[in-house]
Amino acid sequence: MALATRKPSGKPSWPTMLIAGRPGGGRSWTAAEATGSPRLGRAFWIEIGETVADEYGSVPGAEYEIVDHDGTYHGIKRAVAAAAAEPFENGQPNLIVVDTFGRLWDLLSDEAQEMANRREAAKAARYKKPAPDPDADFNIGTDLWNRAKRRWYAVLDMLIKFQGPSILLSRLDETSVMDADGYPTKEKIWKVRGHKDFAADVDIVIEVRKFREFTLTKARSTTWSIPEGQEFVLPDFSIERLLDRLGVGADTVGTHNVTTLDPTAVDPGVAEASAEKPTVPEDFELQIKAAVGADDMEKITALWHLANQAGDERAKAVATVAGKEVKQQLELLARAAAEQAAEPDGPPPAEASAPARGRARQTVNA
Repeated sequence: MALATRKPSGKPSWPTMLIAGRPGGGRSWTAAEATGSPRLGRAFWIEIGETVADEYGSVPGAEYEIVDHDGTYHGIKRAVAAAAAEPFENGQPNLIVVDTFGRLWDLLSDEAQEMANRREAAKAARYKKPAPDPDADFNIGTDLWNRAKRRWYAVLDMLIKFQGPSILLSRLDETSVMDADGYPTKEKIWKVRGHKDFAADVDIVIEVRKFREFTLTKARSTTWSIPEGQEFVLPDFSIERLLDRLGVGADTVGTHNVTTLDPTAVDPGVAEASAEKPTVPEDFELQIKAAVGADDMEKITALWHLANQAGDERAKAVATVAGKEVKQQLELLARAAAEQAAEPDGPPPAEASAPARGRARQTVNA
């Protein structure tokens, strides 16, 4: 493959902006004002767990279209993908607003918790133990957190790769700093709601700690750098003034080129060099056993496909038997849950138990 190069333009790209604030601080109003910017084309508003999109259409200067979805993860993902795919008109980039993007992580966390609870219930049914307390939350395994992280980035990466500007809104919480033993101290910090790396992944971070008080805490820009440990209060803030300060406008061209995993991509040269079949790992049966213990049908299915690609009939048979066992246990759990729901309320199971879940300021014009 020939080396592809180009000279740097020295010009900024359209930014991915995060505005995190306390409820009622003005972040959604500010985003609505930005949708009518004369330097932008169409504006798309995607809500996650909010109900203000229709009403905020009356904000002076607002001009946007609401992207409907069913509220599920896949519905949200499809809405973002569809908005990002809309063509630009008259050379003006479109704008995508997501209110509130941080709630996507809440949704994925709740989903992981539900799956962890189902695993515990299935395990109890398999070993003929009392059903767990339906109100208890059980430990979320690493595999489930990794799954949530993958889903989060599947949506965020689409917005980072988007060739126009985007405004991602989120909650801002004041939380206690924990000491070395895990106990809260009197020291407080501001924390953006969402995945822990949310702020690190975007270009601009603005915090709204008080009503209509906007504080710039991060700017990935050559025209506006923030020394470590400092932040800037932005009087009379607007997205329009921010874009002016960043130097983006009519001649700005989207050059976002992030690295993301494309599982369908195949390099023909690599494919030829690795044409030999995959092999079944030595700990295949241990992995199967662990997957059965966790009622992880997704893992069992993946191992079955690996055995099939490797042409290992014995390993494939082991995975097939394991899959049938887990399927039977899940069906048994579903029947038990249905029977329990049909019975009148009684005392809680005696053996049910569950672990518990767990800078200098400057003022500038912008």
